[in-house]
Amino acid sequence: MQKINFMKIPAKLLSTLIIASLFSIYAFKGNDIPWDITQLVYPADLAKTLNDASAKKPVIICVGAVDLIKTAVKAEHATSTLAGIEDLKYILSKHGKDKEIIIYCGCCKLKTCPNIKPAFEYAIEAGFKNTKVLYIPTHLSDDWIDKGYPMEPVN
Repeated sequence: MQKINFMKIPAKLLSTLIIASLFSIYAFKGNDIPWDITQLVYPADLAKTLNDASAKKPVIICVGAVDLIKTAVKAEHATSTLAGIEDLKYILSKHGKDKEIIIYCGCCKLKTCPNIKPAFEYAIEAGFKNTKVLYIPTHLSDDWIDKGYPMEPVN
């Protein structure tokens, strides 16, 4: 058996492999997750896009009770409710179906979030095939704010 020298694997590839492994284990345990690894956006990647003035910006939709990431719009109600889905429907109606949509919550752990799944499923069913989920595994403050990633000013 050949040994793998993990020190020679680029950090981004190694982190992607680790997250993919954890994600597949999580999915294997019978959790009904409607997205796959290709539909996750990592915080560092989104922050880089937001900080690049020449980059094409996605539509970022917050479905949780947290502060807003730079350029994000907020669904005023939890998307686990009918009112929340109506908020999401209104936000999406302003964009073309080919637009990249990134949904995040951040007020709870991703694996137990009641808002991400219905929002993601609605967007996909409504024809927004380029819908993704921001990978916030613990909380927005831990996975985004504490890293100094761009936020909207708090009023």
